[in-house]
Amino acid sequence: MTWFGSWSARGGVYAASWPRDRLGYFEPFRGNKMRSLHEAHVVSAPIDLEGKPARVFLNVDGLSEHSRIDVEVLSERLETVPGYTREECVAPTASGLRQAVRWREHDRIRNVDGSVRLRLGFGGLRPEDPRIYAIYVVESD
Repeated sequence: MTWFGSWSARGGVYAASWPRDRLGYFEPFRGNKMRSLHEAHVVSAPIDLEGKPARVFLNVDGLSEHSRIDVEVLSERLETVPGYTREECVAPTASGLRQAVRWREHDRIRNVDGSVRLRLGFGGLRPEDPRIYAIYVVESD
């Protein structure tokens, strides 16, 4: 919750609130150079897991039977990590502040050397609907 005042003659103090980590978001944008929203994705900066297992959660909105987000784990050099492809991703199907991401054989990232990157792809009939507010990578045993 944030409190703020007005510069108007009426004055006053007001309050605004929003769900956790929802001040900004990623969403696909079809610009002049983008052929299709089905190509829309975002790649994270390198994440050093320090050799520890980690779970991935999304703060996401706009998911439905017609829109989805898939998550792929990449090496720092943008090579797909086996077992963590977007085809193997069991992505969240509901919107929420902390939706778990898993892969067919894995519920967490483990046994990966060095830093990783996450590639989030926007898909479905309406790839323009989902909004990614935050990605949480949490150490997990």
